[in-house]
Amino acid sequence: MKLGVYSDVHGDVEALRVAHRLAEGLGCSVHVCCGDLVDKAQPADEITAFVMEKRLSCVRGNHERWLLAAVRDGRYRYPLPRTTKVFLETTPASLIQDLDGIRVAVHHARPGSDMDGLFEDDLSVADVRGLLAEAECDVLLVGHTHQAFAVSHPGGGLVGNPGALGGPPFVQVGSVALISSTGESRVLARPESAAGTFGVLELPECRFQVCDLTGRTLPTNTLGAT
Repeated sequence: MKLGVYSDVHGDVEALRVAHRLAEGLGCSVHVCCGDLVDKAQPADEITAFVMEKRLSCVRGNHERWLLAAVRDGRYRYPLPRTTKVFLETTPASLIQDLDGIRVAVHHARPGSDMDGLFEDDLSVADVRGLLAEAECDVLLVGHTHQAFAVSHPGGGLVGNPGALGGPPFVQVGSVALISSTGESRVLARPESAAGTFGVLELPECRFQVCDLTGRTLPTNTLGAT
């Protein structure tokens, strides 16, 4: 079985359409989004309609949360159909599925937070083991940082991030500052390929590949955490 994995689309419905089509061409029969499907600065109706049509499973990111807050405060400037509002309000913070005997968990930033993102360079063996135990899964899929990576545990298990799917003007090009829920700031110099990427998770082998919107497969760290 293969899963198409998307994140940080930020309202870019055309990028999601292309990625979904490419993922299907690569044999993906199940599709998930790790959050930030929408953006409070963009209309949400078309992209949520596409996701509902394709039965793509989504978790709530910080941008879904911010968009709903903007709606409540009267700051959201686009029409919001009732079906779109209900979709966003009922999107869960996390998902877990048993697929081909592998427990796959989907969160936005990390278990328990939609703001404290994971970075490949910070993931030790103990970190990966702890994250998989906390999420009660064999594979943890996350987004938020716009950094595509795959880090496997020597004893089995994987943490993967498909990177950011949305491109300009939806996603900033170049360095980006991420602020955690504790107020800590981190500047990430995003590689050229980080805008416009998606993941393909192969089960039960737990292989995770990152592809861009031309269909090119990008290198990831699948050799194990250090």
